[in-house]
Amino acid sequence: MVSASAIMKEGMQEGMLLHIIPSVSADPLKGDAPSCQNKSEEDIPKSSPFDFVIKQFQGKRSSSGKRKEQPSAIQKFFRGFDFGKSEGKERQETEETEINNCRADDQSEKDNLLVEDESSQLISEAESPSGEQRFNQFMQKLGKKPNSKNLDLNNCALSAADVTELELEEINLSWNGCVGGTLKTLTAQLHHVNLLKVLRLNNCRLAAEDVTSLGEAFEIVPQLEELDLSWNSNIGGKLSLLTKKLRKGCKIKLLKVTDCNLTAKDGESLALLAHDGHLARLRKLDLSYNNNISDEGWMVFCQGLAAFKELSELDVSLRPSSCRACGTWFSELLAALTKLPAMAELGMQRWVLSESQRKQLEGFNQDNKRNIRFDC
Repeated sequence: MVSASAIMKEGMQEGMLLHIIPSVSADPLKGDAPSCQNKSEEDIPKSSPFDFVIKQFQGKRSSSGKRKEQPSAIQKFFRGFDFGKSEGKERQETEETEINNCRADDQSEKDNLLVEDESSQLISEAESPSGEQRFNQFMQKLGKKPNSKNLDLNNCALSAADVTELELEEINLSWNGCVGGTLKTLTAQLHHVNLLKVLRLNNCRLAAEDVTSLGEAFEIVPQLEELDLSWNSNIGGKLSLLTKKLRKGCKIKLLKVTDCNLTAKDGESLALLAHDGHLARLRKLDLSYNNNISDEGWMVFCQGLAAFKELSELDVSLRPSSCRACGTWFSELLAALTKLPAMAELGMQRWVLSESQRKQLEGFNQDNKRNIRFDC
């Protein structure tokens, strides 16, 4: 007896052209004339169990051209296992899929950027870009709008050549060690930022030639109000290269030279600068963490301090984890404070005062009808 599975297999091999076997056949012994009962049964089509199976195969075959067969849940599950396919090939296919997806995302991003750039000014490849166009390109690379007046490039590993053609009021190039030794390249372009008000060059490894170049640039940026040169140890002993370039009418209100390894010579330079009135508008002066200034240097500085008529904050604190006895210049300091009506805060952290000096300090505000905050 032929099994159903054998018939199904044979039907598939012959292109699903199996003939349906009638369930009722004529009995050769009874002749060709069927009975009345047989006639009524022939009127109702009979179907065998194989009809259902074959119809299922035919249905799947006819629909295979219309839609792609979807993987079953079990196929999806076992896809992660290695059945005859090498791991390397599978990984390669995965990577190719990811790369294709990334390429699609990148293309989508490029399309979006292309739409945005249509509204901006296009630069012809045949023409050399102007200074303004180069600036716009530079700002776009930074993700900032070209009309921004403030630019913070703190710790960006920049050189001076990277920053030109900037219509700005504030530039912060702090912690860019590559600026040291090349500042002349930047200062030569400062005429493009003649409205500059704030310049920060903290920890840029500035050398003597950088200080000289910066001093020469003061005439180009007459609106400069804040200058921060902190944490540049090579400035020590060379501050005069900067200060001697200042002229009357200078608008600098804040000068910070924290931890610049200043010497007694630099203290004298500041005193001379104050005497000449070249920093008449100075309000905040930070000389903190310059432990190398001798008592003689502080004495000369304090003797000229009264010339900073608008000075409101002064910091001469020592470095953390250090201390030092306050010398005789302390009396000169208090004498100068009586002539500074705007003075509001004095930082003297880690200076060790004698008993008499402490009493002088405690009674200063009451004796002089002042309200200066002493941070000692």
